[in-house]
Amino acid sequence: MVDDFHSILDAIEKTTNADVRAFRVPPDELHPEVSGGNYLEGTIDYSGRMVIERSRFAQKLDAVLGYFQFVGTKPKKEIGFGTS
Repeated sequence: MVDDFHSILDAIEKTTNADVRAFRVPPDELHPEVSGGNYLEGTIDYSGRMVIERSRFAQKLDAVLGYFQFVGTKPKKEIGFGTS
């Protein structure tokens, strides 16, 4: 999921020349995916994949969408008399 997200950011950066580095998921936000375990023995099994918390990924995705909505909006036309 994170690799796909980064590939999409790369494509956006290439086509728009926008600097989207701030939206990338840094390695310290990834953690091993838990696939199971045994409560009695205190063991934890991992899948071997690195994942990010769903809510944090949603924040990153929302930030990218918000950025391009903000950048893509045109300034509002002023209404009224000029000051010149």
